[in-house]
Amino acid sequence: MKNLPFHQIIAVLFLVPVMAATFASSVHAHAVVIETSMKEMPVRPGQATEVETRFNSAVEAKLSRIFLIDIGGKELALKITAGSSPDRLVVELPTLPAGAYVFQYRVLAADGHFTDNALRFRISNNP
Repeated sequence: MKNLPFHQIIAVLFLVPVMAATFASSVHAHAVVIETSMKEMPVRPGQATEVETRFNSAVEAKLSRIFLIDIGGKELALKITAGSSPDRLVVELPTLPAGAYVFQYRVLAADGHFTDNALRFRISNNP
């Protein structure tokens, strides 16, 4: 930096923190499930259920999609609606037998970024 003019040194010192802050915020620009109602109210076999999911940021329900995938790989598009706050979605599960399942979701976060991820869960015959 010795050979740089003073105004270029100031520009570098200003831009480095701005770029670091921009990069750090883009790393966290994903809507990730941080909680579901399945922990307190497990899904029971043979019962249609609503599951509330909470994300780490606000999500746009109308532009989000969730698919249920069973152990055989069969996909079913699930109906979703906005939850009680902007960071929540309500997912309608049909009547399902006991087994292992995956929510494959694509949600649009309030910051304009889409996030694709999966949430695995199990429906058990045991209460």
